[in-house]
Amino acid sequence: MSIQGEEIKSLLSRNQTIFATLYINIENLGITEETKSFLKKVGLPIINPDEGQNFLPFTFLPEVKVQNKEVYLLGDCSPGFIGTSFIGLEKEMEEIYSIWSDREQVLNYKFVNQSLYQFLQCLYYYNAFWQKYDDPETVIPKEIKKDYEQLQLDLTQVDAKAMSQRDYFWKHSIEVMEVGGYGDYLTGREIPTGENLRIYTQEEIDNMDLPF
Repeated sequence: MSIQGEEIKSLLSRNQTIFATLYINIENLGITEETKSFLKKVGLPIINPDEGQNFLPFTFLPEVKVQNKEVYLLGDCSPGFIGTSFIGLEKEMEEIYSIWSDREQVLNYKFVNQSLYQFLQCLYYYNAFWQKYDDPETVIPKEIKKDYEQLQLDLTQVDAKAMSQRDYFWKHSIEVMEVGGYGDYLTGREIPTGENLRIYTQEEIDNMDLPF
């Protein structure tokens, strides 16, 4: 196993990650021998967090055509593993993409990482953040903001390209966090309190022009 393979296994094992190591068709894939060795000796992690990015690896890696790219589907990354979005490894180039189908059942892709190793590193850092802050009751605003900024640095150091455009997988995931439940802590926006929170009367609510 390569040095990178050992580092990835050690990194992900910090979270007591289970690895899938049985692949049926791996010898016939159009990927490097190094990647084949990693998949056979280490495998891919099985991750099902309450928060963060989950991942359920496949043991058979089907090849699909997604517009101008040929990719192997590595696993399901959709909420609840319902088969709506996947992580794919591009044939020969070995870049990582998020794959999903639109309402017309047309497959689309979004750039994730430049390599499998970088994807697994980013997956670790992203989920480590969410594991630490899975309970809103224990969040310290200054601490979560500092860790959020460190998370962005970690992802950028692992793969600068992955954080260079808003429509890329990890950059998008980071920006979604800013409009989520912890958004005020992460961005420094003022959090409404009893003193500045606008309270509407029932009469005002009844007279509102609402879109429903």
